[in-house]
Amino acid sequence: LPLLLEVLVNLIEHLQGVEIKLSSEHQGVKMISVNLSDMAEFIPIVQNRFIFSTCISRSKIKMEDSRWYLQMTSANWSRTHEPDSDTTTLAYGVKELLQRQKFMQDILAASRKDP
Repeated sequence: LPLLLEVLVNLIEHLQGVEIKLSSEHQGVKMISVNLSDMAEFIPIVQNRFIFSTCISRSKIKMEDSRWYLQMTSANWSRTHEPDSDTTTLAYGVKELLQRQKFMQDILAASRKDP
């Protein structure tokens, strides 16, 4: 569950970075729906937690018929059967360490701003 939540946070951050062009009738909209069915199919198949934790970086956000979709690309699907290995476990550990470091830096920066 924690890894799924981490991936969902990555998705939200990714969506914030995507320039979403809304038609004039949708200006001022504060929420959009994104279809995650492709991701839902990917989750039970992927065998490697590092591949899963980094899947958003290899996905695409696309719009079809006024609906937004998260598309798991072939770069994700082709890696679903890669087993966990020492290398991927190490890569996951480094990624986690970098996230913790960024979190601590953000806390320090915020504490310096507040008197």
